[in-house]
Amino acid sequence: MDLTNFGLQVLAGLSPILISLAIALLGFGLNFLKKKAKEIDNNVIRKSVLSAVSEVDKVAKDAVRKTSGTFTKSLKEANEDGKLTQDEARQAIEQAAKYIKNNASNYALEVIKNNIGSLEYYLEDLLEAKLVEMKDGQAITEIKGISNPNLSSQ
Repeated sequence: MDLTNFGLQVLAGLSPILISLAIALLGFGLNFLKKKAKEIDNNVIRKSVLSAVSEVDKVAKDAVRKTSGTFTKSLKEANEDGKLTQDEARQAIEQAAKYIKNNASNYALEVIKNNIGSLEYYLEDLLEAKLVEMKDGQAITEIKGISNPNLSSQ
């Protein structure tokens, strides 16, 4: 038996093992690539959601300012105690939500709706939070003005 025949016989005997090894490596490689593709998809989705939330947050600030400056101001002036009724507060939230729907991009609203859940509940919670944030900011400004009268004249 010469060396060439011996090499061919060894190769023929090892071929099932080599083929199995190649299939296993190919499977491992495919799983690795699938995992990486999922990570890319997750990153894209996460970035889309964060971008949409950021956009809607900015529009919500404007919505609260505009609604507070026009709609709620006139209602408060019309009421003897200067406060909104619960129904009027609900109307103000609805008007601000309508402002957001008209001024935020359809893409941002759709991303929120598809990934966070109910757009209506999200906007309601967001607007209530923005209202509290705005009131807290006004209270802080008033406290600073009281504690340091020179700030309010500047």
